[in-house]
Amino acid sequence: MLMVMLWFINSHAAFHTSNCKTIITKNIDQSTTWIAQDSPYCVQAHGYIGIDVVENATLTIEPGVVVHLFEESYLYIIGQLIAKGTQKDNIQFIHHNKGFNVLLFTKPMLTSHQPKNDTTSCQDLASILIYCNISGGEYGIVAANSMLVIQNSYIHGMDSGIDTHDCWIKIENNTITGADYAAIILYAGLALDHFHYSDCDTLSITNNIITDNTGTGINCNMASDAMQQYVDINSNQIIRNRQAIKFTGHGLKLSIRHNIIRGNQFIDDTGILLNFNGIIMMEYNQIIDNKADNPGMILDVHSSLSSNITIAYNMIKSNSGKFALIRLHHNRYQQFIHNSIINNTVGPPTSYYYYQKPEPLPAYCIMLINVKDIVDAKNNTFFNHGADCEINSWKSTTGYIDARYCYWGTTHVSSIADRMIYTVDSPIVYSSFVSQANGLIYRGNPCLHFGAVIGTEIWTGCKNDTTTTSIGIHTVLNQTTLVILPGSQIILDHQQVFQTHSSTRIFANGTADNPIVWIIKRNANIIIDQHNNISIDQINTNNDSRSTGHQLHESYFRYVNFRTTSDRGNIMIQSGNPIFYHCAFIQASNTMLYYHYGQITIKWCHFQYLDYSIDTHRISINISHLIGNNIIYATTFNGQDNNYGLTMTTTDTWNQQSIQSFNLSISQCYFNSLKAAVFIQDHVLSGHFIHIHNNTFRSIQTITIQYNQPNHSQLKVLTIDGNRFTNHLYGQDPLLQLSCHAHNIVNINISHNQFTYNQCHNNLIEIICANDIRHPSRKVDTNNLPTYHHDVMIHHNLFYKNSLTKTDFISLLLDDMSQFMWNNITDTIYDGNGQYCIVKNRANSPLYQWNYFDNPQVTFQLCNIAPFSFNQVIDSRYCFWGVDHYLNLTNVIYDARWDARYSYVDYTIFTDRWNTTLTSNFTVHNQQVLTSNTTWSRHHNPHLIYLSLTIPSNITLTLEAGVIIYMDVASQIQVFGSIVGKGSSVQQIVFTSINSYPRKIYWNRIQFYDTNQSSTLTYCRFEFGGLWDPMIEIANPNVQFFNSQFATDFGQLLKTHNMPNLIFDNCTFIKMLAQHDDPRYFAVSVRSDRPNGYTITINSSHLLNGNNPYSVKIYSVREIANVVNATWTQSWWAYTINQPLSYIYFITYPVHSDRMIMLKINI
Repeated sequence: MLMVMLWFINSHAAFHTSNCKTIITKNIDQSTTWIAQDSPYCVQAHGYIGIDVVENATLTIEPGVVVHLFEESYLYIIGQLIAKGTQKDNIQFIHHNKGFNVLLFTKPMLTSHQPKNDTTSCQDLASILIYCNISGGEYGIVAANSMLVIQNSYIHGMDSGIDTHDCWIKIENNTITGADYAAIILYAGLALDHFHYSDCDTLSITNNIITDNTGTGINCNMASDAMQQYVDINSNQIIRNRQAIKFTGHGLKLSIRHNIIRGNQFIDDTGILLNFNGIIMMEYNQIIDNKADNPGMILDVHSSLSSNITIAYNMIKSNSGKFALIRLHHNRYQQFIHNSIINNTVGPPTSYYYYQKPEPLPAYCIMLINVKDIVDAKNNTFFNHGADCEINSWKSTTGYIDARYCYWGTTHVSSIADRMIYTVDSPIVYSSFVSQANGLIYRGNPCLHFGAVIGTEIWTGCKNDTTTTSIGIHTVLNQTTLVILPGSQIILDHQQVFQTHSSTRIFANGTADNPIVWIIKRNANIIIDQHNNISIDQINTNNDSRSTGHQLHESYFRYVNFRTTSDRGNIMIQSGNPIFYHCAFIQASNTMLYYHYGQITIKWCHFQYLDYSIDTHRISINISHLIGNNIIYATTFNGQDNNYGLTMTTTDTWNQQSIQSFNLSISQCYFNSLKAAVFIQDHVLSGHFIHIHNNTFRSIQTITIQYNQPNHSQLKVLTIDGNRFTNHLYGQDPLLQLSCHAHNIVNINISHNQFTYNQCHNNLIEIICANDIRHPSRKVDTNNLPTYHHDVMIHHNLFYKNSLTKTDFISLLLDDMSQFMWNNITDTIYDGNGQYCIVKNRANSPLYQWNYFDNPQVTFQLCNIAPFSFNQVIDSRYCFWGVDHYLNLTNVIYDARWDARYSYVDYTIFTDRWNTTLTSNFTVHNQQVLTSNTTWSRHHNPHLIYLSLTIPSNITLTLEAGVIIYMDVASQIQVFGSIVGKGSSVQQIVFTSINSYPRKIYWNRIQFYDTNQSSTLTYCRFEFGGLWDPMIEIANPNVQFFNSQFATDFGQLLKTHNMPNLIFDNCTFIKMLAQHDDPRYFAVSVRSDRPNGYTITINSSHLLNGNNPYSVKIYSVREIANVVNATWTQSWWAYTINQPLSYIYFITYPVHSDRMIMLKINI
């Protein structure tokens, strides 16, 4: 071949047209044969006109023919060219004008379809060049819409050797050299509308020598509609070119096999650039001694997501590159197996094109891989000390690289780890490797884990050499993250402990369809100890970002199914903030997750207890101390007997400086069939927040939420809002139980919750956030009560269809600043005997407004048993109480006030069931002090005295006939001035209790002080007073009652102090004997300091018999001595009535006396 080439070059330089035997100046319009005897042929045309071989004509050239082309001439093959030389007698095409093509092919006939039953092949229709030598022109062969076979030919010294567009071509056993732009250019391929031709689906470039071209060796861009869906580049020698292969476009399969690519210097581009959307097979190639300059790589494979790539059994040796040597990116599945990549060097680029943005890498490695799914990189040999690392996948975000069974030049695990850079999102599996090139598999230390886990691994057989115990400690390679890939299964065997420390992490990232399974056997533990001290300010609870490279900020678990198989075995968070997303915890152990000191991030997880019988309580999450922001979100807790959801029992034995404040948020979770859902006993010394919101608690046996705040705990805010509590059957403990310590400051908000269909054997809610001074063990100085700092807000909650059994529904011991407002409590079912309360206020004066009570089966809607509130009012206005009239409210409100210092319930304004605000037209006098003479009219009826009415000295209150005055519970009138009642026989003036008779809730008294000027009350009725004092108490003689009635069944009707001229004219005293066994209460008490010589005569003949009550009527009171049956008792004259009585009537007539009259009747 070398001799022929030299002869060809010399003859080309010396040839002139005078040497032509045959000159061709006209088109070939019929099939013609050029023979060697008429050679050389000279093609000479003028004015840029070629010599056409017209359609349907065939030009046949015999071996040994030489064709010269001059000036602007070229052969334009529209029909067919058959140029078959031999190895001895080549056919030569020589162009003497560098600016023109030598051979130009087109085939218009291909634009129409052939019959589908036509068996014609592309080989049959193709123009054929065999053993042809082409030189001299701008392009050796240019073809469009044609079919070509080029074999055993030599193409030299042009801009491009072969340049085809929309063609089918076979290029075999050729030498193409000296091209300035590209040796071979293949563009688009034959269009698919010619699909019925046989053998046209493959484009073949095989056994060619492509050398010393200053451009690209093979440059191919296949169209998506090309008929050639298979491209075979096989057994070529591509040597000393500026670029070896550039292949872009579409197809089914690209095969690059058995090629030698050597000694190329790739300037400003990549040596082998494959941007092909189809299957790529690159096998058994030798890529040796190539150099890629700024910025350049030896091999760059960039394919579509649907492509599969196999790069196998290649020798890649002694090459140098900038940026990286090999780049694989954006591919669905890649195989890079059984390759030898040795003695290569990589360095940083020294310059960039103006349109390129510099992108510095963490290191310059042999391979740069951007993984989209899986890269199978097993069984390779890497040994390249001229690079920072072997594999770099730091920009990958999915998938993984399986690099097991490779040789890395060492068996030292830390050294191997240094040869890789990867992200936890796209890790490298290298847990097994070989001890030498093509050597045996080296397993290493079974206790040391590194890289990534794939498949099933049983972690066993590890023993701790430092102790005599049989417990084995498994660890992660220092300064690395252990990645566990989807579908993997780890079995942590008996008495094996897996532990991370401050410089190691776990990244277990399964998928919903392919989760990771981690089985923890008896006495086995996972211990996470990151030693991270992270404050709240350093953590963004909504941030799911993770660092790249070897390190994670925290261990990360996603779609991992943890399972314990016995009562002993768990996951312990010694410190740090491991992240659990979409994990399942199947629990047979006593504790599943134990947080010793760390942070919680649990989202979309599931805790499920196995049906495994153990005596002790089992806990899903057990917490000692937390730090920073903690989240439990959208997680389910399913259990059975003796199971707890979350328990937190912080201790006060820690160093105070080591305990930081924390936030804990539990939201969108589902707690079902547990013994207790959330239990918190808190000793944390710095301020923190707990938020429990939008959860569902169903079928909890005892306690749903319990919070105990011991001394010194600094809870700032506890929020329980938007939760659903339903279908609970619980015993001795309240469903929601909160207790605060008196020394601490706390804000508790319980709002927008739903409590439905719960069965209460104890309180539904119990909150103790004040000292219960009524407790018998406590002796409280009521004059020096402590100031509390507990703000408890209970509002906008719904309570519906819950049931009680011998218990109050809600028990509250709160401070004055607390509130119980806007709650809806309806249809509560009572199953039992006795009188109980919907809400029991146990202390102080919280605000109870705008609630809706409608529970006819429960006796009282609100019970106030608060013993001390500094005379403050319990404001319960604007509530609906299940009744529609003010006078019925006391039937559903219990206010136990046994001392003047006790609190009062204000319910003067209420609502009906349609939320209309009502006052029942009361004229309310709330702790009123008159400032001027005042007249009350019946037109302002009814009047309500709330707490007290004071008539100061020199002030007169005038009551018109028909005035009705309701006295609220324990209220009183204090008369320092005067009161004038102008009733009539038709329109009496009435003083009565707001409680309807015969309810035993009373007002207190009307007291006439000694400063009273003149009070006259005519036709008045006083009833149901005398709560603590006599109903009428007089200390001034200027008080007169005419035609009035005094009645009660509780205390004393009347008590007077030393005075003359006391007038009770035609008055009636009625004392119901409800407390006849209580010696403290008398009907009438008239005190005297001169008892001797005076007696009282009562005419017993006026006792009534039959259906009338037994009674005594006193028509007159006179000073009579020695009356039968009257007895002097040092202070009183006593007359004993021996018959059973229900009522006593005292009817008086005018009495004027300057001495005290004493009367006491013992029944």
